[in-house]
Amino acid sequence: MPVEPFVMRDEARALEWVRVFSESCAVPAEFAAAVLTSLCGFGSWDVMMFAIGNMPPSPSDESIPPDQVHERQSRYIAIMTHDHSIKPLIALAVTDFLSPSTGQRC
Repeated sequence: MPVEPFVMRDEARALEWVRVFSESCAVPAEFAAAVLTSLCGFGSWDVMMFAIGNMPPSPSDESIPPDQVHERQSRYIAIMTHDHSIKPLIALAVTDFLSPSTGQRC
C-alpha cells in the first residue's frame, strides 16, 4: 500500500528543517533539502513546495497513534540509509530529534 506524502505546515518549517539538518550534520543545504523531500514522499523540492502551498498539512506525530508514528520513523530510517547513504546511527538520531513530521520546533 503506497504511503501518503507528508505535507509540512508551511515553507518556513521546511526551510528550518533544512537549516538545522545541514548545520547539525555538516552537509550542504542542497543535500539536506533532498533528504527532506524524500522523507516527505515527494519527487522534488518544487513539488513539495507546491503541496505545502496548496494542500492541508498532514497530521503531526503528536496527533496520530503511536503505531503510525513508528511506521513513519521506520520509513524515515530506511529512506535515509538506503536512498541517501546516511549511517544508521545518524538516521536514528535524525528520526528521534529532527523528525520532519513532528509538530514541535526543530
